[in-house]
Amino acid sequence: MLALPMGKYALTELISDILGVPVRENRKDALVRCPFHDDRHASLSIDLEQGWWICFACGARGGIQSLATRMGKVVNDADLALRVYEGSVGALVQEPTDYAELARELRANLHRSRPDDVVRFITERQLSPRVLRHFGLGWNGQAIAFPYYDDGEVFAVKYRAADGRKWAEQGSRRGIYNVNDVRFKPYVILCEGESDTLAVWSHLTDTYVSDIVDRIGVGGIPGVAGSRSTWEVWALDLLWAKQVFIAYDADEAGDTGSELPLAAVGEKGIRIRPTKGKDMTDHFLAGGTLNDFTALEDALSLA
Repeated sequence: MLALPMGKYALTELISDILGVPVRENRKDALVRCPFHDDRHASLSIDLEQGWWICFACGARGGIQSLATRMGKVVNDADLALRVYEGSVGALVQEPTDYAELARELRANLHRSRPDDVVRFITERQLSPRVLRHFGLGWNGQAIAFPYYDDGEVFAVKYRAADGRKWAEQGSRRGIYNVNDVRFKPYVILCEGESDTLAVWSHLTDTYVSDIVDRIGVGGIPGVAGSRSTWEVWALDLLWAKQVFIAYDADEAGDTGSELPLAAVGEKGIRIRPTKGKDMTDHFLAGGTLNDFTALEDALSLA
């Protein structure tokens, strides 16, 4: 049986037992050598409070149970009955829910029923119909479903009804929307939400040749969410980018919300504000283009 953690952070000793090496508690997100490839540097980042881990060299990732399984260890329920702390009781550490099967059902339902609300959503925003397939959009009978794909898994499903109501499947995690397109791309555009992500992707793929499109990833973070620690983890998916354009809304919330991702990605981060409306969707509807942003125009010419 693995020992219960007694370190400064909730899972330090448990993770040390799983990896078989000491884990230093210099900060909440520890860096160690990845055991899943020939790692000459400390490439594996582990959240010592939540247990999520990712190797930004080989791409392996998961939670406590998957880490233990891959290392040939066993973690029982008592070991997992650890709560995130720092003055308040938090959630139990557990493996994230995979909504891949639900996403397939929602996608099939959309193509089967072809709801008017989805048609209006596409036409009113002048989106390419190709967004339905590319983003795997779905329909639950009341609202459009936006699955958050990560390779073969779906870590969140968000819903948007015609009257503007928004909600998510219980257990959905926060993260970069359309992260599969963002990872490994030399240029990345991050928007404020799913709709703007679809709008930028539509404009990009309808306007530019495939060689340029293949070098630019478009993603989104709904509600300019996150904290410094979560953005440090999300930024791992942006490590390969030469430039990251933060295309949040042209308002105080968008300006304030852009500060965290800009800090996380460092010098390669560039803030761009929509010039023909509050958000990127309005920008395109008013006749704006991606070339309206000088820094982005330069990147498009290099891509």
